Amino acid sequence: MPCELPQAILTSPPSGRLGFKSQPYQRKYPTQSRAFSLEGQEGLEPSTFCLRGRRSNQLSYWPILNYQILARPPLFCKRCYNAGMSTSKDDLREQLKKQRIGLSSQQVEEYSKSINDQLTEILNKLSISAMHAYLPIEKQNEISTWPLLKYVWQNFPEVRTATWQKTADGQFQSVYIQPETKYEIDKSGFWQPQNVKPFVRNTKFDLIIVPLLGFDDNGHRLGYGGGYYDRFLKTQEQAQTVGLCYELGHLKTPIPSEAHDFPLKTVITERKVYFYKSN
Repeated sequence: MPCELPQAILTSPPSGRLGFKSQPYQRKYPTQSRAFSLEGQEGLEPSTFCLRGRRSNQLSYWPILNYQILARPPLFCKRCYNAGMSTSKDDLREQLKKQRIGLSSQQVEEYSKSINDQLTEILNKLSISAMHAYLPIEKQNEISTWPLLKYVWQNFPEVRTATWQKTADGQFQSVYIQPETKYEIDKSGFWQPQNVKPFVRNTKFDLIIVPLLGFDDNGHRLGYGGGYYDRFLKTQEQAQTVGLCYELGHLKTPIPSEAHDFPLKTVITERKVYFYKSN
């Protein structure tokens, strides 16, 4: 069970987050926007206690997303800190999903075209032999990748193209797709390729197109929370990883990151292309 904060530490926290309790308080301090490590901070004792009473030499401040705190963020041990990360990200996912669903069909079409135009400009500067791309779940207003795939098939027929296929046990595998590939759309809106061959396990891709709900200025992405892309990208460090996202998903405060999170090298929105240093 994660830490439960003393009353009056937070003001107006979102509901459902770690059982936080709020209490009216007159003094408010500016919102903090990133996590800090206690270890190595001058004047702070590196061996101390979590708010729940657990002793640890590596306590961390809670990363504040959208609520105000008093004085300074509360301190958590690794166990309690990690427990809160999942809840915090889930809240943010729901907010971004609602905003994305709120886009009109005209906006989705217009923004997808702008993003694909910028993406093809980048593609023309690359030398690739294998590309992996998601297929858009239209009911969730995901950015379309069909223009990109059609462009590759028409202009770079030698490039092997892959996408995800659900397996019988609910996992995902990478499979070859071609212009003539047939698909079935399941009740969730997922495009399921039919009669296709899986890629050889551990195939290395040169370009990987990643769907995003949100991203920050460090290249950290916010996906759906399944962890598939984080695990996949860690096996593809050689690839140019490009995330596609609406500008509404560009977060000004850092996304809480965990050890398994894998930052992107490039993110494209309808407004511009964001490049990040290799991590």
